[in-house]
Amino acid sequence: MNFFYHKLYVEVVTSDTLPFFAGSMLRGAFGHALKQTVCINPSYKCQDCFAANSCLFYQFYEKANKQHDYRFEVEIKPKNFAFSLLLFNDAATKLPYVLSALHHMLTHIGFGSNKKCYENFTFFCNDILIYNGGSYDMSQVQLQEFSYTPLVEEFTLRFVTPLRIKSHNEFLKTAPTLTQILFSIKNRYEELSIGSRTKLGYEPSYHQRFARTNFLDLARYSSRQESKLGIGGVMGEIGYSGVDEESRRLLRLGELIGVGKQTVFGLGKIKIEEHK
Repeated sequence: MNFFYHKLYVEVVTSDTLPFFAGSMLRGAFGHALKQTVCINPSYKCQDCFAANSCLFYQFYEKANKQHDYRFEVEIKPKNFAFSLLLFNDAATKLPYVLSALHHMLTHIGFGSNKKCYENFTFFCNDILIYNGGSYDMSQVQLQEFSYTPLVEEFTLRFVTPLRIKSHNEFLKTAPTLTQILFSIKNRYEELSIGSRTKLGYEPSYHQRFARTNFLDLARYSSRQESKLGIGGVMGEIGYSGVDEESRRLLRLGELIGVGKQTVFGLGKIKIEEHK
């Protein structure tokens, strides 16, 4: 698996906290900031734009039938004002533009109904401090490549944010099968890497020890559609044992790229807890 990425972590020094689920708010504010940062079209319109094919905003927000090669990573009911933004493959090569947009988002676009802005914050890239006020220091930043960290056969898979997986044209409200999870990860990886998807290609081997899940109902407001849209999904944890190595490899990849629909908002975040 040749898969490259940057992981940005943003922490704002404030007594404010992010909303219960901040993914939609962050993506919306970032979109406004990114367009103001990179748009060179005097009309400021994406339709029939002469620069669309090379525009990062167009690729991130407007290009149809394209898997998003970035995703926000947030917590449910966070205790502070912090979030991550992951950039994959080609998007990871646009790091300076993304950093400029994030800075503009925090200092000029703002959040909430009062568009509150912030000046005191830090940026980390791949766990390296690159900004703490003043100038940026990118000298130690290197593009990361996904590599499989060995995973034991018995573990618990946690759904940190709502998991949205479709089955028979409906979103699941109960625990998904491991095969459904793996199929979603493989599809996302292939669409990000080669622009198409194939079958899983093998029959996973595993034993499900337990499933403790529930459905968390969430909604976001779409200004484009002028309505609320459901983004709820499955939360909780599932315990497995006897999982084959290829499946373990895919699950590790899923920790990085997310699982299911609308991962760009921060949905589908999974975490593996090993039992050694």
